[in-house]
Amino acid sequence: MTVASNNSTQQIALSREARAIFGQEAFVRKTKNMDLLLAILVYITWDHQHSMDKPIFLTLLHFATAILYELGLDKASSSDPSLVLANDMKGVVRQPPKPPTLEERRAWLGFFMLSSRSTAIMRKGDTISWTAYSDECLRVIETQNELASDALLVQQVKLRLISERVRDTPWSSVVTQDEDFASPPTTVYIKSLERQLQAFKSGIPVELLENKTLLMEIHDTSLQIHEVALSHGSDIFSPSSNQRLESLYACLNTASSWVSIFLAIQPAQYVGLPTSTFAQFVHLFVTIYRLATFEDSSWDRQLVRETIDVTNFLEVTERNFLLVKDAAGLDKNGSADVDIFSIFAVRIKVFKIWWAGTNLDGSAGTLEEEEAADLHMEFLDEEWLRDMLGPWNE
Repeated sequence: MTVASNNSTQQIALSREARAIFGQEAFVRKTKNMDLLLAILVYITWDHQHSMDKPIFLTLLHFATAILYELGLDKASSSDPSLVLANDMKGVVRQPPKPPTLEERRAWLGFFMLSSRSTAIMRKGDTISWTAYSDECLRVIETQNELASDALLVQQVKLRLISERVRDTPWSSVVTQDEDFASPPTTVYIKSLERQLQAFKSGIPVELLENKTLLMEIHDTSLQIHEVALSHGSDIFSPSSNQRLESLYACLNTASSWVSIFLAIQPAQYVGLPTSTFAQFVHLFVTIYRLATFEDSSWDRQLVRETIDVTNFLEVTERNFLLVKDAAGLDKNGSADVDIFSIFAVRIKVFKIWWAGTNLDGSAGTLEEEEAADLHMEFLDEEWLRDMLGPWNE
C-alpha cells in the first residue's frame, strides 16, 4: 500500500510508517524472514516518498544485507563436512538440504542489482560479490521464467554485470593498479565492453525489445563505457587513435537516444518509474553538460546543440511531471499534501534555469572525470535535488 497509494497524504504517512516498522522489526523484534526482506527491497526500489524525509537508502540496504546472510540466501544449502560434524556434536538433527526457492533466487538477484546501482551512483562501498551461485540463480530464473517479470529481471541483472566490468577497468577510481602490470590499451577495454553490450542486446527477448525501462538502462550502460573519453588524461588514448572521438560521439548519440525514450513515456506511466530512473536522469544531464563544454581539437561542441535540444527536453519533462497527477488519477479525493510529481516538476524547472544560465560557448571550461563526479554529487547534495533523488545520496 505504501508504494501503491494514489493519495499523497496517505502515501507520505505510510512511507514514514514503513520506516518505523522496518526499525521495529529489525532492531526490536530481531525479525529475519523473507517477508521483511522483500518489503525492504520493494520499498527502496519503488517508493518515491521516502526521499522527502532524511534519505535512508544505504541504511535499508544494509538491513537487507544482514537478512540475506542470516537466511543464507547468498549460497546454496551447505554440505560442508565440518559444519555437518559441528551440528552433530551439538545434537542438531540433520535435515536434508532444501533447494533454494525461485522467490529466494529472485531476492538475491534483486539485491545484487540494488547493491550494484548504489555503489555506482553514490561511490560508497563495494557491490556484493557475484559468485557461481549467482550464476546458478540467474540461469534458473531465466530457464523457469515463472513470472512475467522474470525476463526483465534477468536482463537487468545481465546489464549490471556489464556495468560492474566497466568499474573494473584501469581508469575506474575503484581499482588499484599494479605499477608492474602492463594494462591493455583503453581501446581494447572499450571494444570488449562494446561487444559484450552488443551481444546482450542481441539476446533480448522479443517481448522486451520495446521496454523503455530496459532501453534506458542499456543507454546508461553505454554512457558508462564511453564516458572515459571525457577525461583529458594524456595516457588514456593513443595520439594516433580515433577512439576518443568515437567514444565522444557514442556518448552524444546514447544521450540523445535516452532523451527520446524518456520523452516517449506518457505522464500516466511515471508512477511506475523506479527511483533508479531519476539517478540516470542526473547522470545523463551531467554527461550532456560535459560534452557541451569539452575542449579537444577533435571534438565539435556544436554537435551537442545540434543533436539535443536540452531546453526543450527539460520543458517537456517539467510539463509531463505536472500532468502526472491528473493522468494517473492521483489525489482524486483531495490531499493536504502536494503530490511528489508536482514537486519533481519544480526540481526540473531548476534544472532548466540552471542550464539556461550556463555559458556553453566553451569558456565554462572542461569538466574532468573527478570534477564531473563532484558535480553529480553536488546536484545530489542540493536540497532541491535531495528531495527527488534522496535515496541515491545516503
